[in-house]
Order: sequence, then structure tokens, then C-alpha cells
Amino acid sequence: RVAIGMDSGSIAMYSLSCPFIWCSDGYWMAWRKGTTDIIVNHGDRFGRIRFHGDVRRISMSGKVLAVKLPDKVFIYELGMDDNTRISSKCIHSFAMTRADDCFHLSSKELVVSK
Repeated sequence: RVAIGMDSGSIAMYSLSCPFIWCSDGYWMAWRKGTTDIIVNHGDRFGRIRFHGDVRRISMSGKVLAVKLPDKVFIYELGMDDNTRISSKCIHSFAMTRADDCFHLSSKELVVSK
């Protein structure tokens, strides 16, 4: 949310939404395409992970990608299939319905806070 003060003395509050979510860690990058897809990039290779719900947040640490949907969190391990294609394997998923402002994946834990 953003508060903007005017010269007249009035204050307006706005909620902004970002249509583009992007994160990177070293040579790995991931971003949201549309509302339901994540594109993963490593060098000149690209991969796509499709979801049935809207992607709300993403975070990356090394070759691990965390994706927050409205009701669930998925954690993927990324890799390369014989150096030609990017592979993704869901290593953990759990239900989470609370709204969050901070969603960060470190090397050992997922931090979610409001």
C-alpha cells in the first residue's frame, strides 16, 4: 500500500499490484509469466512450471525455488537434464492460506511473515 499526500492536505491510500514477479540467485533466474506460469532460466536454457492457481510470490535460493499460491506453497528443486533441458521436481508442498507480506527462501528455511 502507498499513501500519497496532496498539496491541499488530503491523503489518499492506494494498493498496488505488481504483474511481474522476478527473482534470481547466481545463474538461475525465475519470473512469473501471466498469472499461472513460472519461467526458469539458466544460461541460455528455459523451462516452464505451470500451476492451476494464481502465483502470488516466488523466492529462490541456489537451485531451490519456492512458489506461493493463494492456498498452497510448493518447493521445487531445479536441475539440468543432460545439459539440454531444465528439470524441476516438487520436493515439498503444504497448505498455507494466510496472507503474507514477506516470503523468503534461504538455504535452510522458508521465512513467511506479515
